[in-house]
Amino acid sequence: MSILGEVRVFLDAVSSRLAREDGMEIGAVAGSIRELLAAARTRPVELLLVHLGEETPQPAEVVWDLKTLFPHTRIIVAGCKRNELEIVKLVEGGASAYLEHDTSYQVLLQTIRDVFEARTSCSLGVLGHVARRMTELAAARQDADQCGLKRLSSREVEVARLMALGLSNRLIAKRLKIRPPTAKNHVHSVLHKLMVKRRWEIGRTTLMRRRRETGWRPNGPMEEA
Repeated sequence: MSILGEVRVFLDAVSSRLAREDGMEIGAVAGSIRELLAAARTRPVELLLVHLGEETPQPAEVVWDLKTLFPHTRIIVAGCKRNELEIVKLVEGGASAYLEHDTSYQVLLQTIRDVFEARTSCSLGVLGHVARRMTELAAARQDADQCGLKRLSSREVEVARLMALGLSNRLIAKRLKIRPPTAKNHVHSVLHKLMVKRRWEIGRTTLMRRRRETGWRPNGPMEEA
């Protein structure tokens, strides 16, 4: 595991103690993200302990940036006491666990082991907030999907449904008896209006709505491009 933080005393004390644990290998001990990136060139960062002090501005964004730079890294955040909503933001940003600065060493060690084994470590209150937040985000996405579908023209709805079946632009043009460039333009318009980047997301959005409204299921094999 690697450790990141601005307080050198904390970094040295924690890293030296963890290094004495059986099976614990300490990689980078970095005082900045730049140092961590440099160390990651020679050794991947699988597990990262991040110490965020009281002066750290926008800690959730720090975690988000780290998760963007190291998408496969499991992150444990340690730092000053924060309320549950602030901790939820850290979890949304990509943290697998949060510990206050006065947490005992044994709790820290157990949390590291839990996260290494892919178990999230947070209080029940925080997990409750996270669950509610996930429900809110899912509902917001569903509303956005429905609003996007309502913005489609009748021709674009036809195109979206054919995309849901996996048809290529060429086959969409053939099915609707339109020119391939016209089909391509409709596909781009559908992607833009539904605010998605990939064709399979169009399929998921369209199919989910049709299933909710009519119970429809696609049948038969998908056509090959």
